[in-house]
Parts: sequence; C-alpha cells; structure tokens
Amino acid sequence: AGSAPSAFALQGDGLWIGSEQGLLFLDPAKPDPETGFGGFVRVPFGVPAPTDPASRRLADAIFAWRFASADKAGKDGGAMVASVFSAFGLKLPEAAAELKRTGEPVTGEIQFGDVILTDKSAAIYLGNGTTVAVKGNRVENGDIWAYPNAVVRRFVPSS
Repeated sequence: AGSAPSAFALQGDGLWIGSEQGLLFLDPAKPDPETGFGGFVRVPFGVPAPTDPASRRLADAIFAWRFASADKAGKDGGAMVASVFSAFGLKLPEAAAELKRTGEPVTGEIQFGDVILTDKSAAIYLGNGTTVAVKGNRVENGDIWAYPNAVVRRFVPSS
C-alpha cells in the first residue's frame, strides 16, 4: 500500500511489477479469485458507459448523489453505495469494510457500476478510469488510481 510501481518487465504472457515493496508477477490468464490482479485492475479506456436499461437506472441513481455531503454518503462512501444499489432492490451494508465481503468479486475487466473498495473507502466506477466517491466533505468524481490494494465487487449482473 502506498507504493507506486517503479519498474515493469514482460516475461512470457505475464508482467513483473517492481516497487520499493518488492516484486509482483501478474498473469492475466490467472487472476486471484478474490483480489483479481493483486490490487491492480484491467480497465478499458475510451469505452462509453453501457446504455442498457439497468445501466441507465444505475446512472440515474448515481447522478442523484452528485454534490451530496459526506454526512449523507457515509464517511467512507458505503452509505452512498448502499443507497445507489437499493434502486435494484438490494440491501447492502453501509460500511466499505463490510461491502468488501459481499457481492461478486471482479477478476476481469472492471465495468460501469462496479464498486471499488478498501477497508476505508467505497467508490463506484463510472468508466474511463473515473469514479464517484466521498472526497473531502462531499461526493465528487475521482479516479481509480486513488485506491491501491482495492478489491472490486459487482452487485448487479452485467448485461
């Protein structure tokens, strides 16, 4: 945690990533079933958010949170995530640490609506590397790179 990659080397079908914390080998064909790619995620860039009805409903639920206060969203964003997914009839925990233990683990490409979680924060992925999360005293856009060692969960099946 808190260590930025400083070196990369390809070997066969995998990638060695070096940092001051040591070396990590990522094999795209064999993601860990719980954490995906060791805290890294595969992200498609330049792909617009899906326009299917479920995604539109999710987008509307997320948009309702724009500029909400952190008090309403929960100090770690968990209450915001629980509220957004209640639009699908889901009752989720309101704390990021508890959300990490629910939902379907994402071990492939991250998609619009996936939830990025650490023990202290919850963010919803919007696309193009952008998230919506509690930042400072309100809900606003952020980016996926702000979440080292995060896990990603999916709460609504992709279409």
